[in-house]
Amino acid sequence: MDFWEQIAIGFIGTVAGATIALLSNWLASRSQAHFKEAAALNGLLLDLSLKRALNVGTPLIADLRATAADFGRCKESVLDTRGLIREARIQLTPNSGAFDHLARMAGACNLFLHKSGIKPEKYQFYLAVLQSQLDDEARSLATSKRVTYRSPGKSAYLSAMD
Repeated sequence: MDFWEQIAIGFIGTVAGATIALLSNWLASRSQAHFKEAAALNGLLLDLSLKRALNVGTPLIADLRATAADFGRCKESVLDTRGLIREARIQLTPNSGAFDHLARMAGACNLFLHKSGIKPEKYQFYLAVLQSQLDDEARSLATSKRVTYRSPGKSAYLSAMD
């Protein structure tokens, strides 16, 4: 082998090695991003499952004089829920399939806040609708093998003492 052949082989080997290193680094970072996204979605669904306001029974028309405090707590809980959804959305990878689900979840929170603001005596009905919409989106998110389905409000009253 002459000098130029050795240079060419060395150059090709260096380029191939660098390409393989860059490719493996890209694949590793992409995998980490997907695990981070799954962790954010699992955290969101866990937080929603622990929300007492989303553990709805049979909705009633409320006497707001008696339940103004409860209505206020529910509104605060829905505002917090919307914030949790926003935090999870920030953790998503670009072009994630979960964006639309989280957008619909945030929209459902907005709709509850709007409708219950107009007719506060029906806030329990609107809360039941919100819970159902969040549950539908939670089921859709859980079609991914990395995301575990948890129904919003379902774990709110679980106790280690049972």
